[in-house]
Amino acid sequence: MKICILSIDFLPNIGGIASHVYELARALVDNGDEVHIICLRTRGQEEFETVDGINIHRVYRSDIKVLGSLMHRLAVIRKILSLNSKIKLDVVHSHTIYDSLTLSLLSSFSSLPLVSTEHSSGFLIDVDNNRKNRIRVYKRILDASHHIICPSDELRDYVIRIGIDPAKVTYISNGVDVTKFNPEAEGTHMRKKLGLGSQEKIVLCPRRLVPKNGVLYFIQAIPSVVAEMDDIKFLVAGDGSELEKLRNEARNLNIEDNVIFLGSVPNDEMPELYNLSSVVVLPSLKEATSISGLEAMASAKPLIGSDIGGIPQIIDDGQTGFLVPPQRADLIASSLISLFKDEERMVSMGRNAYQKAKNEFTWGIIAEKTRRVYEMVITGR
Repeated sequence: MKICILSIDFLPNIGGIASHVYELARALVDNGDEVHIICLRTRGQEEFETVDGINIHRVYRSDIKVLGSLMHRLAVIRKILSLNSKIKLDVVHSHTIYDSLTLSLLSSFSSLPLVSTEHSSGFLIDVDNNRKNRIRVYKRILDASHHIICPSDELRDYVIRIGIDPAKVTYISNGVDVTKFNPEAEGTHMRKKLGLGSQEKIVLCPRRLVPKNGVLYFIQAIPSVVAEMDDIKFLVAGDGSELEKLRNEARNLNIEDNVIFLGSVPNDEMPELYNLSSVVVLPSLKEATSISGLEAMASAKPLIGSDIGGIPQIIDDGQTGFLVPPQRADLIASSLISLFKDEERMVSMGRNAYQKAKNEFTWGIIAEKTRRVYEMVITGR
């Protein structure tokens, strides 16, 4: 199959969509498919390169706000049509609402099969707040695709809620590379790099520091835990607009010595970070199938996560971790204390999490499910 994937968010960016697109493309290539990714080009980047068998086409976008976006979309459409004339594409798949808008423009003068994945928590927020103008735009854009993939049941329900035909919406989760993230990954080097003692217990929160990720409630859980537990450190891996707010909260709660803000951590360092941790916390207020959560599971770590979005689809409460209501710092704290006071259960939950990741969420499994959608769209048309 010859597949064209659009994503304005792609490597070397660090983020969920960029990681999803790369891993999906790599798994499709491993399956024998020919994959072309069209993404954004910044200064110094090559217009074309091949990485891990993936053909990457980078298209420049001007900084001029409206005109720059329009010209970029037209250039992307020209690239798609050029590829199609040379190799006859089977399907085009977009991964951001920006790229899905490009697909909707393409649909007016092309018969190519079109698929969109709606990843965005911003979409959920707009629907929750009944922002009618934005919802109308979402519906018009998504209607132009022949099928929509959503990485959580919640996103699928919301897409249907705005008026999209349920028959053209499918839930497919995010995935994880279980060869890269696994219980055997070494963490000693990272522990030394961070100046952590060999006996210190580690709790990791791998989140971008933005309001929807709820890291504030993770910080607010820390005082109760340190009052009960000795030799424990809390790591926050991520950067974002709330960094100073969270630093101030840690200062106000007098836990500055217990929490380390690591900033953005390169993905190739994350296996070590998961390995040295005992528990991983996802305190999100909005979330699809968390890639960070899946990476932690593949590393055999129990999860404590908010009972929202796609998190309940990866955490079996009491088996692979604990689900807590969002914005409940007290329940995050009590769940952590419970695990640290029963380390045998903690290890057992981690083993269960690893098996679930390996059996349900490898990128090979996710790519096969995605491929079935492609085939359905192609044959259906």
